[in-house]
Amino acid sequence: MKKVLLKSRDLTGVYPIVVLTHKTSGNLTDTENAFRDMGMERIFSFENYTKEDHMKTRGRHEEVLKFLCEVIKDVQFRIEHRPHDPAKEIMERKTFVMNYIHEYAKKVQEEKIERQRAMEKVQQEKKKKEQEEQMNRQREREKQDQANELKWRQEELERQRQAELARQEEQLRAAQEKLQKKKKKKWGIFG
Repeated sequence: MKKVLLKSRDLTGVYPIVVLTHKTSGNLTDTENAFRDMGMERIFSFENYTKEDHMKTRGRHEEVLKFLCEVIKDVQFRIEHRPHDPAKEIMERKTFVMNYIHEYAKKVQEEKIERQRAMEKVQQEKKKKEQEEQMNRQREREKQDQANELKWRQEELERQRQAELARQEEQLRAAQEKLQKKKKKKWGIFG
């Protein structure tokens, strides 16, 4: 803002006049000091008329009239003491405004590109996170599938072992019965 105010001074030959309204609202001294720090010489403050407070007072009228008088004095001083070339001044002002608009448009475009880059980065990070989560889910599924496969194989091996044990027990029982029958026959002849 300081840059614009100073450039305005350079173009017009007059320091900008700062008018602060609603002087009873907020910290007037800090606001005035901020403008003085920017190099502003003429700072006026007065209370506005509002819908709630539209009562005309002599003090309010005098503040506005004092402001208008000072503006007229500045204009008269400029006319009397500063030689000017209206065509040159118009060209300087036009150049300043065009440059200002160009710089502002460039700044807006850069901010837009920055926001777009930030959005793209967020989207890439989101996509990367989703891919990582999907891969983690896939790994978990594969791990679960492997665990299920291992459990099924262990159960299958246990069933086969149990079946083999049952078959061996059956063979052993059959062999014992056969042996018993042989013994009975053997004893049965001599007995």
